[in-house]
Amino acid sequence: MSFVFAVVRPGVEAWAKSEVARARPAWRFAYGRAGLVTWKRDAASTEDASSEDALTVVARVWGRGVGVAKSVDDVVRIAREEARAGRLRLHVFARGKKGAEELAPEEEERARGIERELRAQLSDEIERDARAERGDRVLDVIVGEDDLYVGVHVHRAGAIAWPGGRIPIDVPAGSPSRAYRKVEEMIVWGDVPVRAGDVAIEVGAAPGGAAYALARRGVSVVAIDPAEMDPHVLAYRGPGDARVTHLAKPVGAVTRDELPHDARWLLSDLNLAPPVALRYAARIASTTRVEGAILTLKMNDAAMIASIPALLEKARAIVPGADARAIQLPAHRQEIGVLVIRPRSAAADRAGRARPGAAPRRAPRTR
Repeated sequence: MSFVFAVVRPGVEAWAKSEVARARPAWRFAYGRAGLVTWKRDAASTEDASSEDALTVVARVWGRGVGVAKSVDDVVRIAREEARAGRLRLHVFARGKKGAEELAPEEEERARGIERELRAQLSDEIERDARAERGDRVLDVIVGEDDLYVGVHVHRAGAIAWPGGRIPIDVPAGSPSRAYRKVEEMIVWGDVPVRAGDVAIEVGAAPGGAAYALARRGVSVVAIDPAEMDPHVLAYRGPGDARVTHLAKPVGAVTRDELPHDARWLLSDLNLAPPVALRYAARIASTTRVEGAILTLKMNDAAMIASIPALLEKARAIVPGADARAIQLPAHRQEIGVLVIRPRSAAADRAGRARPGAAPRRAPRTR
C-alpha cells in the first residue's frame, strides 16, 4: 500500500478527485484538506508518484505521500530518513483556506517559521536553495492551520520548480488586472520563448493586464475587446517601442485586414464556454501564422473537467503541429490555462527567450 498526494487550489479538491477517479479507478481517496488531496494505491512503490504525468490538471505539486506529521521534530525525523538516498530540496508552504483567493499573512509567516526551524536542524540533509532542478528529490512540507503533511516528489521537466507550485511573479503597481500574473505564470511554467520584438494578438483583453505584461517584455499586442482598456496600458511604451493597440469590437466582428500578419503569439481570455472560446481562437489563428497560443478557459461548470481531453484536442488544432498542455496555476480561479506551442527548433533555443530591454526583432505590421 502506498499513498499519493496532490496540492491544488483550495476549493477544487472535488475536481481533482473526479479526474483521478476517471483516470485511475483503482486508487481510493484517503485524506483531504483545503488545498490537499491524497489517495491510496494498492501497488507498493519504492519511488514517489512524480512520474505520474499530469496526475490532474488542477495539481500544482504531486508525489508520494509520507503522511501527517505531529510536529516539526516529526518532519526532521522523516527528512533524515529520506535523505539516506541523497540530499533533498526543502519546500515548505501553506496550503491555504477554502474560499480565500490569497494566502493570509499569518499563514505565510507560520510556513516561514517552520522552514527556519527545519533548515536550522537539517543543514546536512537539504540543499540551501529551494528552487528545484530536474532530477532533484524534494521534501514537501504542507502547512495547514494546525496540521503538517509531508510528501516527496522528484522534480521533472514541465513541473513547477518553486514551493507549492507558486511561481514568484513581481506584479507592478500599474497592472490593471490579475491577467498580468496569469500570463506571466504561464510563460514561466511553459518555458514559452517570448522574445522582444514579437507581435501578439489577444482576444478578450480588457482591461489589459496580459497585454501590459507582454509590452513590458518588448512584445507589441493587438488587443481585441469591446470593453475599455486601461489608459495606462495604451499609453505604455515598452522595450523597442512595444505598445498595445486596441481594437474596440467583439472578436466576431474583426476582419483579417485588421490583424497583424506577422503575429507570433495568440492569447485568449474570453468569458465564454470553453468550446466557444476555442472556436474564436481558431478563427483568429487561421488568419495568421502564430507559433503558439496561451489560452484561459473558464471552468464555471465542474462537469467541464471531464471534457478537458476533448478541449485539448480542439486546442491543438489552433496551431498546426503543436502540442497542448493544461494546468491550473495560482493566478487561475474557476479556470485553467492551456498552452499550445510547436516544438522549438535548435535555432529557436539558441535565440533565447524574451528579456526586458532586448532589441526588437521587428515592428508590428497590419495588412
